[in-house]
Amino acid sequence: MTSDTIWPVKFGVFSVVDHYPAELPRMTAQFHGELLEQVGAAAALGFDSFWVAAHDFHEDGSIPSPPVWMAVAAQRPRRIHFGAALTRGS
Repeated sequence: MTSDTIWPVKFGVFSVVDHYPAELPRMTAQFHGELLEQVGAAAALGFDSFWVAAHDFHEDGSIPSPPVWMAVAAQRPRRIHFGAALTRGS
């Protein structure tokens, strides 16, 4: 690598993935479908990645296993990378 190397800027989307069924009455399956639609929109808009949060000890977190959700999302034909941000209770 030299000092004149140019690295492309990449942009991603981060979703906190909080599901509040009392405030937004919908089933978890519908919420997951909406997240998959967001992935499609992000890919169509040219974003490079889509990140989800996993709240293992939060009652409103809806993705307890990000790798499983990412495997489902990756089955759709689009070019986008996935990542997970994990939070752990103390």
